[in-house]
Amino acid sequence: MKGNRIAGCGIVAAALVVVLVVVAVLAITRPARMVRSEIARIKAEGAPLTMKDLDGPKIPDSQNGAVVYQKAFALISGKDAKKDMDLIADRSSLSHQPKTEAEWRELRRALAKYDRLVPIVEQAASKPDCRFPIGWEKSGALDASFPHLHLLRDISRILSANALLSTREDRPADAARYVDLGYAISDATTYRPTLLASLYRCTEIHLASDALGELLASGQLSSQDALRIMHRLAHIDLSSSLKDALEVERAMGIWVFDHLRDDPSSITASTGSSSLARTHGSGPLVHLWMDLDEGYYLTKMRQYIDCLSQPYRDLARTGKLADPSDMPKYAILSAVCLPLVQGQWRIRDEAQARINGSRIALALAIYHNQHKTYPVDLNKVSRLLGGKIPIDPFSGKAFVYKKQNPGCLLYSIGPDLKDNGGKEPPPGWGVALGGDIVWRLK
Repeated sequence: MKGNRIAGCGIVAAALVVVLVVVAVLAITRPARMVRSEIARIKAEGAPLTMKDLDGPKIPDSQNGAVVYQKAFALISGKDAKKDMDLIADRSSLSHQPKTEAEWRELRRALAKYDRLVPIVEQAASKPDCRFPIGWEKSGALDASFPHLHLLRDISRILSANALLSTREDRPADAARYVDLGYAISDATTYRPTLLASLYRCTEIHLASDALGELLASGQLSSQDALRIMHRLAHIDLSSSLKDALEVERAMGIWVFDHLRDDPSSITASTGSSSLARTHGSGPLVHLWMDLDEGYYLTKMRQYIDCLSQPYRDLARTGKLADPSDMPKYAILSAVCLPLVQGQWRIRDEAQARINGSRIALALAIYHNQHKTYPVDLNKVSRLLGGKIPIDPFSGKAFVYKKQNPGCLLYSIGPDLKDNGGKEPPPGWGVALGGDIVWRLK
């Protein structure tokens, strides 16, 4: 009997050991399974996973606007152009417009040097595609460079300054041409954009919208030019662009995790962090850490992407987009790879507010050209907007519209989510610090 009890206890103990081993194995392998499952899900969604995916298929030079943009870049590069670009950058901002005739002459002389630029940019913008040679697969995520971004921004500044100058000199058709081209520039980086490219794109939309606002305020815009710009604005899609940017950032993060598994020292050389190499060599525990860290990273990126359909106003109130400050201690690489997204939705919705408001303002200008007065409410211009009046993304409601004598006032409440009565922020301040996004029409 005693022997049977001992044997029975041995069997129970052995079974318990087996169960513990199975539980331990499942616990250790669970993070790896989670990572594999999320990677499979990303692949099934058709989103990019590798640097090769980011490069994408080659397209013929004859269809690639980036090839033509390189010719434009050559005109604004080099030491001789830097002084002009600094001057134009300063004068293309509404808060720093020339105040004296001498300053306007100085700007006019600087812009005249780049008259050849405009037809080149028009040719580039007319191409069916635009893909700049990043060389993701060759350089990897850490060494990729994007010199075209600041050059496109410089071109946007030239176009904006030209539009402001043309408006001042009573050349509304020229001003409309520059504004339309300024919006077209913003579409040059929509293929596999990074979050940095998305920020530059919103800056370009801001520049074009400011120039358009001045043109609308002059009361000189023709209905034909207004319709052309309205058509351009109606096809700008910022939500898809931000989704693409987050997917690109995620693919870059996945590359970092994979690369560190293969060669920790290469990541150390690129990031300058020797602690990564010392802490994360190789072995089962390191692989467990890597799986836990990557699992956290992929989960957070999934949360960000899932939030894309929500406007900034809702996310700001709930705090869902707060950048993580309480990461688990094992999320060392996640702390490096996770993008700072807190401002991205605000910037996107600010650009969207400028697009939506500009479309309405253009419709109001056309209505005024036809009726010699502004409508009593925005319903009168809905037909010009395809039967649907764009909403203010910051309020979720209609833009505030007031017919005045003379002219009219249109505004978005802006990212402070407060109606400031059409009061704009002080010169040099962004609307993020308070104030409304405003259109005033004569």
